[in-house]
Amino acid sequence: MPHDIDEAANLANRIVVLSASPTRAKETITVDLPRPRDQIATKELPEFAHLRARVFASIKAESSRRPAAT
Repeated sequence: MPHDIDEAANLANRIVVLSASPTRAKETITVDLPRPRDQIATKELPEFAHLRARVFASIKAESSRRPAAT
């Protein structure tokens, strides 16, 4: 399982963003990038930048919902 957005976009057909506790699938995003995916060439695609921004925004929105640790 990839642990960063770029790796997930390069390897996966879909990315699942998880919610805070209780953990559930918050959003499933289809990775519609051409294959085969070259790690460097793929990162230059506008579609890659858009996908990365969408995933990051979803993660950030979820993390802002978490209560502060005490």
